[in-house]
Amino acid sequence: MGGWLALIPLKVKVGLVVGVAFVIGLLRWRSAAVERALEDLRQRQDAQRAENVRTAGEVKHEVETLDDIGLGARASKWLRKN
Repeated sequence: MGGWLALIPLKVKVGLVVGVAFVIGLLRWRSAAVERALEDLRQRQDAQRAENVRTAGEVKHEVETLDDIGLGARASKWLRKN
């Protein structure tokens, strides 16, 4: 079964092993770069999500704290006069 392997010269075997190891190293390096890019994207999305939640809270607070007099004065310019 392993007889054909003995026919391949040692230099070719070493070259194949080095080549395969090099390709595996390139693939791991690329995978790490992709993982870093995805992590950066996740962090930016999390920061944007937190900012959106903070803005929504501020808007909700402003709406809740509006006084009815000020709201009526601002709304009167949009209502029809009877």
